[in-house]
Amino acid sequence: MPIVRTLPEVQGLEGEPIGLYVSGSGGAVSWTYRPDGDVDPGTSCVFSDSASRNPTITCNDSGTFIATVVLDDGVSTPVTAQTKVIVRNDPPQVSFTTPTPWQLFRVGEPVVFDAPITDSGSNDVHRCQYGWDDGEAWDEQFDANGRNCGVTHTYEHAGMYTVDLVVTDDDLAQGSTSVMIVVYDPNEGPASIAGSTATPTGALATDPNASGETSVHYAAQYPMGGRVPVTEVNGQTLAWVDGTSFRLQLEAMEWFVITEDGKVAGRGTSTVDGKVGYTWVLYGWDYCDGSNSPGCQNIPSDKIRLVVFESATGKVVYDHSPGSNEFDVDRISPTVMNSGAVRVRRSP
Repeated sequence: MPIVRTLPEVQGLEGEPIGLYVSGSGGAVSWTYRPDGDVDPGTSCVFSDSASRNPTITCNDSGTFIATVVLDDGVSTPVTAQTKVIVRNDPPQVSFTTPTPWQLFRVGEPVVFDAPITDSGSNDVHRCQYGWDDGEAWDEQFDANGRNCGVTHTYEHAGMYTVDLVVTDDDLAQGSTSVMIVVYDPNEGPASIAGSTATPTGALATDPNASGETSVHYAAQYPMGGRVPVTEVNGQTLAWVDGTSFRLQLEAMEWFVITEDGKVAGRGTSTVDGKVGYTWVLYGWDYCDGSNSPGCQNIPSDKIRLVVFESATGKVVYDHSPGSNEFDVDRISPTVMNSGAVRVRRSP
């Protein structure tokens, strides 16, 4: 009588080949499988070669299956052996193809979110849920369209928005992603930041121990109906650090935004120490002193943050928050101003 042996159990992920093994006497082999318990409708598995002694089995969904091999030497009664195949769920992944980080939109302009889902379990189905970072609760879950969580959303107020997306498969595994966009309102402003702060340790990459104050001079507004802000300080020094050679000279402004609660953020290009090829982002939080309308920050004094980096490489050369990867104006930790002020004027 022929002899056949298999592994008692193998495990792997849905959508990935899982190795099987049989040993024994000579003869032809054939593999079949069946579910061991309930599986989702549409679940199926395939063998790489059902007549091989060492095939793989690939299943399109998670579950437990029994793989049975039959050994037939053509003379004796065929013999069988079984392997339990445990297929684990592989969590979905999701990412935004649009919008891209820092992408600029005008207030009221529809923002198209394209968010393809990747899941090795081809039988999985998915639900999507967005958090719009607008002070409201997360949206309700909705069914993915095929394998995409794409939607269109419109913002009615200027600001920097970190949009979060969570996708959940039918096994309750989740994947998530986020993207920060900028929404501007050309009818608001102007805004200005003028004054100084202490220079935090490590803020200036070329002189991490610089102890002189960091001074900033910034003022911007949008021309009537314009998309690109203009500035009153073109040709003047935008920022410098006392006791060092660091000098940031404005070249051009790209945008600025004023939030409902008295924050301002702006971005543009500049020279540093006379060399071109730098991008800056400047943030200001306007504190409440009783004169701000309709919004300001409930903090004891104005705060700012300056970030300067090489445009081509992203290498940071100055940052009030060294090492921070947070750039949303609502989520940063700005530095208290020692002198001067953040001044924001919003439209009625």
